[in-house]
Amino acid sequence: MQPQSIDLSTEEKRNAFLIVALDAAIEAAKKQNADAVMALVSKMLSVNLQFIPAYQIGLYMYIATPENEHVKNFMAQCCNPQVQLPQGIISVRNTAKSIWDYMNANLPEGDILQQVKGLKFHVVLKQERHYLDQVYFFQRLLEGLLTGRARTPEVCATPEDEDLPIVHVVGDSHTICANHTKVDYNNTTHRTVGHFVIGATAYHFSEDGYAKRPFTQDNIARIFKEIKPNSTILMNCGEIDCRVEHGFIPYFEKSGITGQSKQKAHVKRIVTTYVETVQQLAEPYGHTLIFSNVHVPYADSHKLVQLMPQTLKIIKLFNGYLEDVCSKRNLSMLDMYGQTKTDTVGGGADGSKHADKSHLHSFVYADAFKAL
Repeated sequence: MQPQSIDLSTEEKRNAFLIVALDAAIEAAKKQNADAVMALVSKMLSVNLQFIPAYQIGLYMYIATPENEHVKNFMAQCCNPQVQLPQGIISVRNTAKSIWDYMNANLPEGDILQQVKGLKFHVVLKQERHYLDQVYFFQRLLEGLLTGRARTPEVCATPEDEDLPIVHVVGDSHTICANHTKVDYNNTTHRTVGHFVIGATAYHFSEDGYAKRPFTQDNIARIFKEIKPNSTILMNCGEIDCRVEHGFIPYFEKSGITGQSKQKAHVKRIVTTYVETVQQLAEPYGHTLIFSNVHVPYADSHKLVQLMPQTLKIIKLFNGYLEDVCSKRNLSMLDMYGQTKTDTVGGGADGSKHADKSHLHSFVYADAFKAL
């Protein structure tokens, strides 16, 4: 049933509505306002049942807020075998479901790997490619990660390891990589449990970052409250802040901040606020915090090779300030940078420890904990 207050009488007006609704849904999705997002998704699908970006946003919300009733109902509809959906939508749905299955150990890892292998992301319209690429990114990550875990079963935590003490891993998509891994901490074997906060960055803990996207900090506060008091938590934010296409580098370019002193001051402020805020959120529950620094990226394209010196400069700044703040506050830092630095030309990683260009294999986390 079409929204009564919107004129959808012509194809031109329907397309115009879809563009406006899509932009509004994306803005709502950034703040994880699930009810508002799903209302807009429903409106978009009432206009065009084949509008793939609407499904992509709805399934993005499933990854971020799977317990929301509107989101669960949407997922149930998408999983209904009697509903005929384009192949691209089915692949998006299966990727979102696979992430949730892996994070919550709903299925054996081999079954999840088969679930994501060979998914086809058919693009009907050119303008849909951007939205599908965001989900295709997760499909490639899961396939690379689970393939790597199958080769290193000794680091993989299984249901038989359920009684091991836990290191909770909280943060961005790198929590997917660290999830269900056996690590040595305080001379005892632990298992990791990931808590994925989609798109989390260190910037989100700053005052202006919280104003733009409160979901990250609010969701992490909820996680800290829900897990057992006096737990050990590995915080994993910062890699997105240091990417070429996100965070500090484009911010400096757009803001015209070219002086080294100003750039350093900005990075220092973000890192300091990130650590201080997380520590404040954890303090009421007695959690022990470990902060992961940013690893060396893998340059899998000519463009990334060219930009590697600029990227490494930002990463070293971020890691340097993180180490300094952690030292002053008697906090441990997990050195993922040290695990991935190489002597390759340009300074980038050689790819041997990467599940994709941005994410590491699980065994790298196990190795890093040995050096902690």
